Amino acid sequence: MKTLKDGMKKSVFSFLVVLFFFTNLLAYGYNDIGVYKDYKKIASGIKISKTIFVTKDSILRYNDFYLKKDKDIYYNYDVIFVDRVAGLTFLRIDIPGNSVSLQKVRQIQEDDPIYIQKENRFIKIGKYLKKIKGYGLLKSESKDLYAAMPLFDKHKKIIGIILGYFQKNQYIFLKSPILNFYKKNINTILKKGKPRLNIIVTELWKENGIKIIKSYNNKFKVGDVIYKIESSSIDNVLDFNISLFRYNLNNEIKFWIKRGESNKTVIIRRREKYERK
Repeated sequence: MKTLKDGMKKSVFSFLVVLFFFTNLLAYGYNDIGVYKDYKKIASGIKISKTIFVTKDSILRYNDFYLKKDKDIYYNYDVIFVDRVAGLTFLRIDIPGNSVSLQKVRQIQEDDPIYIQKENRFIKIGKYLKKIKGYGLLKSESKDLYAAMPLFDKHKKIIGIILGYFQKNQYIFLKSPILNFYKKNINTILKKGKPRLNIIVTELWKENGIKIIKSYNNKFKVGDVIYKIESSSIDNVLDFNISLFRYNLNNEIKFWIKRGESNKTVIIRRREKYERK
């Protein structure tokens, strides 16, 4: 026969389970924020600070888009920064709720499950394939994927945001350490930017480094491969972009390049004229 004490124990246990569930919802920061145009969702994104929201740069093709969280709609935003290299747009907008936690990403193995958050639930939508030149590769047949949608690992930690379609049932995503860099340095980036080297570079998908395909700078030549800047190895264009932000305040920046069969160093000093004469 159940006693009042037993009933109280059961009620307290149930209360603790519910409390634990909602505490975890808060801890994981359910922040499903969508970008909409004419009542249609065109992208997703995340808050990296109290007033800064990050999404895909493709939203700038649309006029008068708005943000929606739960049933609330937000129109008052300012586009404060666009990084075409990373494919990101930063909006200043005041949306209630905590910013996402972007801790150091856990090691992801091939075939590990990947999740999205939808209507306060984590839903498995595919698996991790491999690292591809610094990006992550997701395999999924889900129809609920949007640009800049946050992806989670089995520990419910954000591992990155979707950048776009790669090939059949495969999507490239930007990993969380890159997002964490922007989160920590956004104010400096907004104030200082990065050095103008007057070169155009491209990705080398089969080897490390980035290749210069056009140069208006007499210290660099077309065909040069930049593989290191200061103490940072350059694996891809993202690494190159972030290193320029990181070392912009240095009085000089040292580049390691491969030119033909030789390895060389190039030093760019502050206030130096980079244009080819």
